[in-house]
Amino acid sequence: MIGVISLFLGCICSFIALFSYCSHFSRESIQPKELQQRFHLGAFCYQLTVIFSIIAAVFFMYVILNDQFQYKYIWSYSSADLPIFYKIAVFWAGQEGSFLLWLLLHSLVGYVLQKKNLMPTPGFIAYIAIQAFLQILLLVKNPFILQSGAAGHGMGLNPLLQDFWMVIHPPIVFIGYALFAVPFAYAISGLIREKHKEWIDQALPWALAAWAFLGAGIFIGGYWAYKTLGWGGYWGWDPVENASLIPWLTGTALVHFLLVARHKAGTYRFAYFTAIYTFILVLYGTYLTRSGVLSDFSVHSFGRDSSAATLSLLISGLALASTLVLAIKWSTIFSGKIYKSFCSREFLLTAGGTALLGLTVLIFLGTSTPLFSQLLGQPQSISPDFYNHCTLPLTAVILFLAILGSQQKWDEQSFKAKKSQSIFFAVIVIGLVLAFKYTITNPLSILTICLSLGLFVSSLIRLCQKKYVTAAIGHLGLSMLCFGIILSSMSAEKTTIEIGPGQTIVVFGQNLRYDGSDTPQATQKRQLFSILPDKTQIAALTKCTADGHEAAHEPAIYRTISGDLYLSPIQRPAPEKQQMHLSIDQTQELAGQKYTLKSVHMDSSDPAALKFIAQISIQSNAGEKEYDLTMVHDNGSFQAAPVYTADDQELSLQALNKDKQDVSITVADRSQTDSPGLEIEASFKPMIFFVWLGCALITLGCFAACANRTLTFYRKKQK
Repeated sequence: MIGVISLFLGCICSFIALFSYCSHFSRESIQPKELQQRFHLGAFCYQLTVIFSIIAAVFFMYVILNDQFQYKYIWSYSSADLPIFYKIAVFWAGQEGSFLLWLLLHSLVGYVLQKKNLMPTPGFIAYIAIQAFLQILLLVKNPFILQSGAAGHGMGLNPLLQDFWMVIHPPIVFIGYALFAVPFAYAISGLIREKHKEWIDQALPWALAAWAFLGAGIFIGGYWAYKTLGWGGYWGWDPVENASLIPWLTGTALVHFLLVARHKAGTYRFAYFTAIYTFILVLYGTYLTRSGVLSDFSVHSFGRDSSAATLSLLISGLALASTLVLAIKWSTIFSGKIYKSFCSREFLLTAGGTALLGLTVLIFLGTSTPLFSQLLGQPQSISPDFYNHCTLPLTAVILFLAILGSQQKWDEQSFKAKKSQSIFFAVIVIGLVLAFKYTITNPLSILTICLSLGLFVSSLIRLCQKKYVTAAIGHLGLSMLCFGIILSSMSAEKTTIEIGPGQTIVVFGQNLRYDGSDTPQATQKRQLFSILPDKTQIAALTKCTADGHEAAHEPAIYRTISGDLYLSPIQRPAPEKQQMHLSIDQTQELAGQKYTLKSVHMDSSDPAALKFIAQISIQSNAGEKEYDLTMVHDNGSFQAAPVYTADDQELSLQALNKDKQDVSITVADRSQTDSPGLEIEASFKPMIFFVWLGCALITLGCFAACANRTLTFYRKKQK
């Protein structure tokens, strides 16, 4: 009850704070000094709602770590034998927990804003409204719902999610989501107060921080997918993947518009529009991911539930209200000339931001196609080829503008690139040579390679000159990322091989030996390989469920400077099951073995979990053995545990009639899928390390820029 009461009281306090701040703002212009000296009910109630959010989160973590499976959420995502590291990750493994994490982060950021008096009253009203929005969602999607019946030992965390990078990926993404609410609130404040310049410097450090965290979360998610899922990629244009990419792209545009707006007032409208709709797109992505509307189109989407209508209503209300404020105040925003010359830095930055918005629109339309097509009665999705073909031209444009923008100054009247002509000519030659070497024939891809190399050189020059250092680091990362994506995707080679223990074969120029398999844990199986002649050992990992079924495959990766040799064992088909009906003392023959039902009885030693036991005798050439098949009545349903015989058969009790003394069982021959040989999908991904190095440099540049702008802002404030 502690969790539910905390959420309820926190929601009540948020609404009191919201109305109090509204009342306070309406009287600020009349009695500003007197109001500053009075007790502020809104501030007090907001601090209370932060405390209640912390209490709810701490209690939620407590019940997770203490295996209190009477809570449906804990039972669904945790288990008694789950390692402590992954138990912590249970907090955000499901919808309800991730919303609670978002609320906690949003509350803590709001506390800093309120305590340091960083946000004007109209902006803080908008910020509290978002917090109330999250609290209403949590009252609908309550993580503290109890379940009737026996709780058992928990279903356990999905084996796919039991990975270090996946554990830290969601919190980092949600930090980004929470921080993007701050530029949104500053923009609302600037519109209402009609102080269109003041909010720019205030919002910039927060926009950079949000951009950095969300980008880091996306990059970590891509690396996790590459090293864990075994599909060979780091990005599949899945709608849920795109749901986080879309606000990150608009966030990138927002940062550039804010930088220009500090020098050119004509960019204010761009900045307002992007700040507001970046956060609206965060909420829209949340709807796509968590409402279940994409459950038929995305492997990452949560299933459908009754909260979809509430979620869409709240998001629509917030989007409509903010759009209305923007529309009403649009005419008051200065709309002067942004640039005097196409050669100026302000034009190139604005054009780059606009190109990013164009890229966002393309991805948004593709991602939303399942939703729009469902409304028309013909649900369908867009293939990854749509994104690959449509985004490449705009990517080339963005790289080109980044090269020019890094070389030009504010109010520049001409391009001064004569000194760099020989360098960029060499870059073009190198790009063409690389395209020929890796057999890339697509003109746009070749152009992108050349532009990536050009941006790389341009950014290095800026670093050597110590000009715009943080931007140069980020652009250096962008050049490497685009270069690595083109080469690793368009020049990748793939083949399927079969290999037996001790056998050595040549795969993409590497001598590969299969050393067999071992089982480091009961639910894991490793396939071991050696790269000869240096005998470097790599391993693929197969994760199994508690009943022994294969659940996830982690590939073996041999990393070199030229590229990665990627080995992904192909999952063997599940053994075919045959059903058999047996009565007491009746014998049936299947595949040369005789099955006899000896007895059926009930074990009622645990009233909370009744157990039914069927004793089966199996007679084969090796002799006769008896096995107990069990079915437990747990949590309102019957659950059967599979039994494995000495002859590698899997037996499972499907139905039982205790009074009539008969049962139905399934029999599967596991030996068909346990042959010592291994089938592998092998691929070679050239220059893929540039992808990860580029991601790291972009993140580093983002955080460095955030730290730099934060220090600059507070120094100005102190003066």
